[in-house]
Parts: sequence; structure tokens; C-alpha cells
Amino acid sequence: MPTLFTGQHIIRLSAVDSTNNYAAKVMELPQWENGTAILAETQTNGRGQMGNTWSSSNKNLFCSYMFKLPFLGPLDLPIWNQAVALAVYRTVAHFSKEQVWIKWPNDIICQRGKLGGILVENSLQGKQINGSIVGIGLNSNEKPEINTAAKFSSNELDNEGVLSFLSSSLEQVYLNLKAGKQQQVALEYNEVLWGLGATTKILLNGKEKEVVFEGQDKNGNASFLSSDGRLSLGIKRFEYLSLPYSK
Repeated sequence: MPTLFTGQHIIRLSAVDSTNNYAAKVMELPQWENGTAILAETQTNGRGQMGNTWSSSNKNLFCSYMFKLPFLGPLDLPIWNQAVALAVYRTVAHFSKEQVWIKWPNDIICQRGKLGGILVENSLQGKQINGSIVGIGLNSNEKPEINTAAKFSSNELDNEGVLSFLSSSLEQVYLNLKAGKQQQVALEYNEVLWGLGATTKILLNGKEKEVVFEGQDKNGNASFLSSDGRLSLGIKRFEYLSLPYSK
């Protein structure tokens, strides 16, 4: 799918420890192109949220995009994270024949397991965002050797086609934010969150708690309604106990 700038410049690597690490080095150069994609055939030390590793397969897609965000400030980073997750969700949902959700904040899942993950790393200087690196790993063709993972297509996919659709989806949400459509992006993101409006169980402070998931709040946290009132919890504060693929 044609784009104005996202994915127009692609750096292709045979092997790299992490596409995000490579992108960070490129971002140190005096000039780099907005929307540049780093694509690797093999990633030996992929990284996920909270220091987790990302299991990489040569048949799957792992890449990083580099974006300039002059129209956003540090307080806008939660909506940028939402926009990225929404773009990746749309890509996976396009190629998958089953129901797909975003598991807050940005894992892409289905009934069988995790289909993709995102790691957004931002470079800040005062009230300015120097740049944003969006690392994406998608199980497009092969299930990694972990129980909670799944691939999102029963057919063999052309990763170049997936990359093209992904680039277009990322550019669309980027341009929406640039046009001031933050509220629209937040609404569309919340609509595809797993468990939205449903009762679920989480582990909070070492104790099981039954809550109703209300989506992401304005502070970028997960909002839950519990018997103790409304809870606003960051990613490291709780753990889901009842995911679709929980054993």
C-alpha cells in the first residue's frame, strides 16, 4: 500500500541483536528520514515490554520504525502509544481470520495466544521529543516455542505484504494525531481492547481481585472499577489472571 513517507526508506539487515538497538544508533546521526524502517531477517536479542525478551523466528516479521514527533510533547506519549498499538492491531486483524484484540497496553492477542508485541522507546530532551522508535514483532508465519504465543494466519504470508500494510496503518494514525484527532484515536483504541466493560480478575499487591476493565484513562494507565472504587494502574502494578488463552 502506498505511503507518503512511512516505510519509504528501509534498512535491510541479515542479522542484528535488536532492530530497536540499531534504530537508536541511526537516530544518533545528524540526519535521518522520518518513517525509516529497520527490517532484519534474524533478530538474536529482541526486546519486549518491561525487559522481557521477544522470541524471534526467521519466518516472522520483526522491524523498527523511526518517527519524528514535532507535534507531540512528553505528555502526549500515552496517545502515541495508543496510536501505534491501533495500527498494529489493524494490520494483524487484516490478515487474520479470527477475532483479534489489543491486550492493554499493546500486545496483540487472539483466543489462542499472543500474536504480536510492541516496544516504543522515545528520546526526550526537555519538553521536546527528539524521536520515537517503534519496535514491532509479529508472529506472521510461525508460532514461537512458548505456550502463550500463536501465529495469526493459517496460510503462508508474504512478510513484505504485511510490512506494506503495517507502514500504511502507522502512517494513517501518525497523520491523524498530527491533524489533532487524538480523541478519535483514543476512542478507536479503547473499542478494540480485550475485556473492555467485562469483569475480569487481576493480581494486585499479591492478591486476586475482581474488577471491571474500563479501558485506558487520560494518564495512560489501565482503569478498573472495583469494590474499592476506581483504580488507575500502570503496567507494572498488576497482572491479568484470566486471559483468553490462560491455562
